[in-house]
Amino acid sequence: MRRRTALQTIGATLLGTVAGCTQFDAQQSNSPSPEARSPTTDAPSGSPLPKVTTDAFEFTATVLQQATAEHPARFRLAFTNTSESELSLSGGPILPFSSIRGEQQDGDERLLLIPDERDWITPTDGDGNVLDVPLIPQSRTNGCWTATYDGTLRKQTSLHTQVSPGETVSHEYTLLNWATDSCLPAGTWTFTDEQVVSWEDQAAEFEASFEISVHRGSDETVAVDVPEPTIRKHTQ
Repeated sequence: MRRRTALQTIGATLLGTVAGCTQFDAQQSNSPSPEARSPTTDAPSGSPLPKVTTDAFEFTATVLQQATAEHPARFRLAFTNTSESELSLSGGPILPFSSIRGEQQDGDERLLLIPDERDWITPTDGDGNVLDVPLIPQSRTNGCWTATYDGTLRKQTSLHTQVSPGETVSHEYTLLNWATDSCLPAGTWTFTDEQVVSWEDQAAEFEASFEISVHRGSDETVAVDVPEPTIRKHTQ
């Protein structure tokens, strides 16, 4: 059985100085697709590996629905233990992926990926002042699902969970237009995040860097790709 634990909520800075929040993200000037997954080989068998590798798990992304007049585009991100031993997964406020801001390749425009569990995110104006507006708008603006705020404050709560062999940890997210000059312009945006992964019976921990790439084509549909995660030894 998977055990999920909230580890800590760390103090607070707003761009390093303002108490009561931890991180500030602000705008800066300057039909469902098939499942995308990180390439892995067969899961290890027998004794646990001396280190965690991408053989031990899969990280996948699926487009659940395209944007329509009734709702924005939605995704599911999932971490699956493909090994024969229990894994420990630790990271940000949401597992398996807590990054909410996507950067455009070869450009300054941005998108937001808002999780269903989002009480750790607070919308703000460009100066960091809290706004009383929904993180996900109830209707489109000028035909586009666009965030109506300029920045976000994020509580730095960390989660920890055990993932049994064959078990999946997943969460669903909503894709929003944010710091863009047009409504979800064609292009590619990259979201990156890091989680700590380890064998449950071993002390060594490893950082896995996850990435998803969101693509919007000329047909106005979105697709998502998942490169293979990179793994390095975790150090405090």
